[in-house]
Amino acid sequence: SVLTLKLDGISVTAPYVIDALINFQHTIEAPNQSSGGNQYNFNNWSDGGAQSHTIVVPIIGNIPRTTATKVRKRALGTLNR
Repeated sequence: SVLTLKLDGISVTAPYVIDALINFQHTIEAPNQSSGGNQYNFNNWSDGGAQSHTIVVPIIGNIPRTTATKVRKRALGTLNR
């Protein structure tokens, strides 16, 4: 499944690598989304930030990583007439 992230409001395909200048600020977001018929919901960022939050590019590569949970589909049953 192809999942996307948002970097400064622009959708990018995950995983995504950016060349960024130290101390620059960027807004990162991991939106809830569906892909390949499955729903994926945001779990967390490795830095503990909110689903969408601003980061400052560090000197050493500790850029936050995110995880998502695949939502299980539930059978709704059938309707008898």
